[in-house]
Amino acid sequence: MTTAVHTGDDEEAGASGLERWASVAGLMPLLISLCLHLSSLLLLVVWLAPGRELASSTEPERQTDIVVFKTNANQQVEYLSDEPATDNAPAPSAAARGVPSPVDALPAESASELPATVQLPTTTGIGLPETGFLPGIDGVASANRNLPSGVNEAAILAEDARGRGQGEDKTGTSGNLSIFGAPARGRTFAMLIDRSASMGDQGLGAIRSAANEFAEQLQSLNEQQRVQLITYHAAPAQLAAHWLPATDQNKQKLVDHLLGLPAFGSTNHTAALVTALKLRPEVIFLLTDGDDPGMDNGQLRIVREQARGRTTIHTVHFGRGAQGVGDSNHFMRRLASDNGGNYVYVDVDKLK
Repeated sequence: MTTAVHTGDDEEAGASGLERWASVAGLMPLLISLCLHLSSLLLLVVWLAPGRELASSTEPERQTDIVVFKTNANQQVEYLSDEPATDNAPAPSAAARGVPSPVDALPAESASELPATVQLPTTTGIGLPETGFLPGIDGVASANRNLPSGVNEAAILAEDARGRGQGEDKTGTSGNLSIFGAPARGRTFAMLIDRSASMGDQGLGAIRSAANEFAEQLQSLNEQQRVQLITYHAAPAQLAAHWLPATDQNKQKLVDHLLGLPAFGSTNHTAALVTALKLRPEVIFLLTDGDDPGMDNGQLRIVREQARGRTTIHTVHFGRGAQGVGDSNHFMRRLASDNGGNYVYVDVDKLK
């Protein structure tokens, strides 16, 4: 029988090995922790490296514009400039402020401009007319526009005019009204007044002269006839949403409104005329200094088509001295001639 004998050296060697493994095992947690921290530090350095852009959570700046308007007790809206508008300090136009004019942005025909009417509801303020879709409103003659083959533009306009005429109010009796010597007879009278800067007290003072003329001449009408006041510069606005019987109270209301009207801005005659014609009046009196821009052949044709067989248009041209009197081709002369009306030139210096 063989017997294994363990010596003292073997026992010492085994004890030494166990001590070494115990020492290594004690260091393992420390080594693992050191590796994790080094890895985290490396990732942080990479993340924060120069040149790395972080996504922005903010939106880019946007350009905005402000429209200011007010509504009075009669639910009439007036669009105001974002700067005070007076005769001494005319309100800046949209173009002057670096933004496109609402009227210029309209397609051929703005306004009623707008006519534009971007439509203008009937309001007393400056509103965008609904004529933006009538041809020719942008000053481009019909012949220069590309229409689909076979489309008869004149027939379309004539049919549109007939359709509007079917709703014309023919109630009441006719009356006589003469403005600055232009005589008219009818049941419905629309006074269309240019309120651009040149018409105010710092210009010709024509608005005040018109108000004085209305105060006197409207006395020839009675409540059987109806009146409407439309004022305009870049865009037109009505005094009321409907025709006003020519009572003493409404006549005074019209005159007072005109006397308190600030004059500023540019002029768009075509938009204002289209807006007035949408009311289907028997008579329109257009009062303006006829300043630029005027009306080209295309715009005159559009007005003629809208008024045909329904509305007489008289034009009152304000100026100083003989200015404009000798121009037989002036658009105001042609406008009156095309629509069965009278052209009258008024020298404002002789009214004072």
